[in-house]
Amino acid sequence: MKRFKREEGIALVWLAITLVLLIGMAGFGLDLGWIYLNTARTQKAVDAIFGEINTMKSSVVKLEEASKARVAAPRKSSEPVVAGPGEYVVKPGDTGMKIARSIGVSIGDLQTVNPTVDWNHLKVGQKLKIPGK
Repeated sequence: MKRFKREEGIALVWLAITLVLLIGMAGFGLDLGWIYLNTARTQKAVDAIFGEINTMKSSVVKLEEASKARVAAPRKSSEPVVAGPGEYVVKPGDTGMKIARSIGVSIGDLQTVNPTVDWNHLKVGQKLKIPGK
């Protein structure tokens, strides 16, 4: 997402530079030989540039709104989470290393069988697979 925003910013800078050059040439009536800008052509170019800027701005706003949209949190159940065979349920204060030590496996093996787990943000009640010994 950062890359997309950076590209948008670069595009806006180029459009702004083009706009400044077009207005500057038209405002001072510069005739650069093969480039001749009259007021109507300049206005048409400026309108096109502003149209592109507005399109980009609306895209950025939509992306920002989408990134701010909150994902609905899972409904908390009054029933405790129970570990099935070959599972471990995360308890308060657990870390990957503590869990691995308590079940007698290496942290590498534990991470291998749980590839989608964010080990920096374990959640209480989260179920983990226990690797076979």
